[in-house]
Amino acid sequence: MPVPDGGIAVDVKLRSAQPPLPAMLFKDKVILKQPAFGISAGQACVCYIGNRIIGGGWITATDCTQMAVAA
Repeated sequence: MPVPDGGIAVDVKLRSAQPPLPAMLFKDKVILKQPAFGISAGQACVCYIGNRIIGGGWITATDCTQMAVAA
């Protein structure tokens, strides 16, 4: 499935036992709509539209510069 330059809305699963998280899928990255804790390189990321898997891959890096700092 070709991904448009503006991305497409998807749900992603980063852990099998957790519910899917809303995200935007781009050609070379996935951006979560809300910050998520404990994501790291080596984990799988599976992308869904509804209950259909449209793709996935291995997380190679994360960017947590957008996350709020908790004290």
